[in-house]
Amino acid sequence: MSKLQGEFAKRNVKVLAVSVDPLDSHHGWINDINETQNTTVNYPIIADADRNVATLYDMIHPNANDKLTVRSVFVIGPDKKVKLTLTYPASTGRNFDEILRVVDSLQLTSEHKLATPVNWKDGEDCIIVPTVSDEEAEKTFSDITRVKPYLRYTPQPRQALYHAADRIDSLQKGAAIFPGRAFSVCAGDWAMTVRARRLRAEDSWPSCRPGLSLCTPHPSRAIPYKL
Repeated sequence: MSKLQGEFAKRNVKVLAVSVDPLDSHHGWINDINETQNTTVNYPIIADADRNVATLYDMIHPNANDKLTVRSVFVIGPDKKVKLTLTYPASTGRNFDEILRVVDSLQLTSEHKLATPVNWKDGEDCIIVPTVSDEEAEKTFSDITRVKPYLRYTPQPRQALYHAADRIDSLQKGAAIFPGRAFSVCAGDWAMTVRARRLRAEDSWPSCRPGLSLCTPHPSRAIPYKL
């Protein structure tokens, strides 16, 4: 877990561990983990020696040792609600790569109204949630592939930037030169500023000024990008 702290930090996720061992034993465990796993434990561990937390979260299996917890994972959202529960037998280690994948999926749903299909990986297309109408989807997502009325695929938001860049590149070929012109490409709440080499004045996207901008930029989240 400590080796992936940077990945969780990128997602604005705080890591917290719970142990039914007493506090003084944690120091020994931490030293062992640091030594055997070549890492440094850098997240807080709650000493739940009286098992109050473990019992409240059903981490004590009734048919197992009542002094040991099963391997559980809880993802709790900013609204303080449990978004995911994973429980492994004590003999099976957790899969933290899967937990990162789940966090990415949960945040896509919360921030962009996107769901993720089976075996989805970061960077792959997502599914627009059914509660989003076609009208809203057209306004929100620039690239939609419809398989069924309820099954509408669209690139993952940050991947959509690269799709947009490809479209810009196709516009530039054989077009007039507008030196020094800059415009922004937006995908959801992501944006990147692009310095145009070639762009025809007649090439424009909806709600944009031809030759100057392809969409309204989000200055606070602009990502510099050069074609």
